[in-house]
Order: sequence, then C-alpha cells, then structure tokens
Amino acid sequence: MTMVNTQSIDEKISDKSQLSVPKETLVYCSVIYHLNQVKKEATRINIEGHNHHIFPKIMPFHNLATLLSKMQKVCFKDYDVNNKNHDRMVEIFSQTQEKTVAVVISIGHKPDTNDYMDFEDAGAASIQKTKLGFLQYQQPCINEICRSNIKNIRDLPSPVSTVMDLVEIYVKSMMGTNLRINGMYLYIEKNPDLGSSSFLLNYYRKYGFSKLDHEDDEYFYMSKNLHTPQRKKKTIKNRGKRNRTRRNK
Repeated sequence: MTMVNTQSIDEKISDKSQLSVPKETLVYCSVIYHLNQVKKEATRINIEGHNHHIFPKIMPFHNLATLLSKMQKVCFKDYDVNNKNHDRMVEIFSQTQEKTVAVVISIGHKPDTNDYMDFEDAGAASIQKTKLGFLQYQQPCINEICRSNIKNIRDLPSPVSTVMDLVEIYVKSMMGTNLRINGMYLYIEKNPDLGSSSFLLNYYRKYGFSKLDHEDDEYFYMSKNLHTPQRKKKTIKNRGKRNRTRRNK
C-alpha cells in the first residue's frame, strides 16, 4: 500500500500575518490530469465551468511532481530535501499495478501570471486504483490531499472543495466504464505527525464520506457511495382493490 499523508488540509494561518492577500485578487484555475504510465506524462481534461488556461495540455510526470512537491512544502511540511518527495511521486505515478489514474489540481494565482508554479493558494489530490489490501476489487482511492495556502487566504471556499468536486466527477466517469466501482475511498493515519485523525474523520464526513468498520494498526478507512438508487418500474395490473405501498421519499 502506498503510504500517504492526508493531514493539514486547510492549514490555519494567523490573522496577524503580513502576507494577507484578498482572495478576490486571485484567478482560480482547476484541472484534471489523466496519467499515462507508458508515456510518463499527464493529459489535461477540460471540465466545463472551470478555467484551465494556465495549465498545459500535456504535463510530464517530472513537472507534475515538481508542482505537487511545492504544494506539499506548505501542507505537509515536506521540504523535498534532495528531491526525495519529488522522486517519490514520480515513482508512484509510474506504477502499473495499482496505478494512479489522475491528479486533480486547483490553484489561485495573480491575474498577471501565466506560470502555474507561481501560485498563491492551491489544492490537489491524486486518484489511485487499489484494493487497499482488503477490498474485493480495485476502487478509486484519494491520496495526497493537500491545501497549500502560501499567503493568508482566509475567505472560503477552499480550493480543496473544488478538487473534491472534480475528483467525484472523474470517479463517476470511471463508474460508467467499470461496473465494479462503487464509489471512492480514502484512508487516514491513526497517529499522524501533523494534525489529528479525529479532525480528519470529521472533515471528510462533510464531503459525504463514512468511516468503514475495517481498520488496521495504522489507518482508518472511509468511503463515499456514489451509486444512484434506481427506482423500480411500476407495473399496471388489471386488478380491483390494491394494497397501499409505502414509498421512500
């Protein structure tokens, strides 16, 4: 199992910070990148209603890992010494057994920049197909969830909210081609280096996730069922009096 760190999603920054930047001065761009393990590159998927102009159509794994490792210097306090975090992500992106299929990114930048690395606020997550060591079939698992609030952006919503919405859109598209997929999953360290597992459990409940009964010594597991209940078709029969049936509203 790939070990990931999911703490410090929305890091709190003191109101006394001298780096406060009004959110209305930023332009937010959001994108889904589909990963190709053969070509070692990610292809941009354009989502209607989301500005994506700052992101290139094709991004090599190396560049994608550079962007995410910059974010994680803030949210995970991982300073990428000797490029260890960068290299870790390139290795994860390149795996073909339980592969990472997509990376979702939302960044806020000043209107005068065209460089996606020059962001003030950002959120990101990756989507991996995995059995998590106990599932019957591979399911989409959300990893590397991160809020990189470089400047003091206090106004809501967080770019992580946009990221989670786009993750759900992508997973639903996976469900259209794979009937074994029943939703999306994530796991939380019981004893994280930063933050607390109880905070994260409550945080993800706000996004519709529920804690699974299964757990181990290191992790709690959560899932969100995305199946839409199908209504039974009514059949009209030629009969006299009928019993009343109770409907679920």
